Amino acid sequence: MTDPGLHRVAVVGLGKLGLLFVERLARRQDMELVAAVDTDPNKVGRKLDDIVGRHTGFDLVVEDSLDAVVRADVVLVATASRLTVVADMLEELAKLGVDIVSTCEELGYPWREFPDESRHLDQVFREHGVSVVGCGSNPGFLMDFLPLNFAFGLERIDSISIARALDMRPHRPERLTRFGLGLTEKEFAALDPKPTGHVGFTQSMDCIADVLGWELDERVESEVSPLIFATEPRAGEHVTIERGTVAVIEHSAYAVRDDEKVIRLSSYFGFHTEGDPIFHGDVYEISASDHPIRIEMAPNWSPFTGTPSVVVNMVGPIRDAEPGLRSVIDFPVTALAASGRGVSAVSPLPVDDPLVSMVHP
Repeated sequence: MTDPGLHRVAVVGLGKLGLLFVERLARRQDMELVAAVDTDPNKVGRKLDDIVGRHTGFDLVVEDSLDAVVRADVVLVATASRLTVVADMLEELAKLGVDIVSTCEELGYPWREFPDESRHLDQVFREHGVSVVGCGSNPGFLMDFLPLNFAFGLERIDSISIARALDMRPHRPERLTRFGLGLTEKEFAALDPKPTGHVGFTQSMDCIADVLGWELDERVESEVSPLIFATEPRAGEHVTIERGTVAVIEHSAYAVRDDEKVIRLSSYFGFHTEGDPIFHGDVYEISASDHPIRIEMAPNWSPFTGTPSVVVNMVGPIRDAEPGLRSVIDFPVTALAASGRGVSAVSPLPVDDPLVSMVHP
């Protein structure tokens, strides 16, 4: 007989992020991983422990069919960032009767940018009695849910500015290529397609605006551009950024209301060093009618720890949610705050290094 207090979880997508979910689930006494799904032929049919590279406590073989998730209550989907890419999969999973937490950034708050798709998915989810939410460290937490909580202590927010400096030193070359790091200025300019920075600025701005009751006149997202060129080599865990090449890129967006920029969001990806002209962490600046505030967090809130925490902490709340397409702002803090209950004191996986899974293919 299944323990009614136990959440049965499946993970779809065993890339770097999916493996971090496995790592977190292995530390939970109130959750059990019952299925692991991936379409990579190099992973399908292999034991999960072999993919992770160590004993997980889950006696599972990687499967390639979504049908495997019928054993679960909640599915954690870690596949793609774009809504159009994951929409069909979400519908297929919904028809299997499982609740879903997806890291798809555009699913974090899709109603403004994708109104037709959002209404369709919401209807499908309701018809099948499942609850679905898109969330991660960002969007879903750092550039929307967290600053909106600051509003509780302010009379009226007039503008919000958030800047994040993300350390890319742990990444392998193929990941850095996405950002154009390590290229000369000429090589960067010649890239086609252009480098991808952060996905989800629009969702965060729309979420903030809707909660605060702002009607935005426009939203503008910049192209990714080089910010800092290395004057000396900068060493990462797998790659060294050579002198004269792109060490840090900037990707930003802003929203305008009544001819004023009321939301400014920026992400700086790269190999950061002392002396760079940006704060090495997360900075929140909020202008309010009663009290302007500036909050600095250093080091920055790493996506390698923040995203697994947000997603796994959402397992219980999404099971309790009403059917349909949800966002993090639909949940009270009493549901989302991690109390530590269910976290095992001893993990079958090392807990001193949150990147431990990242070194495995």
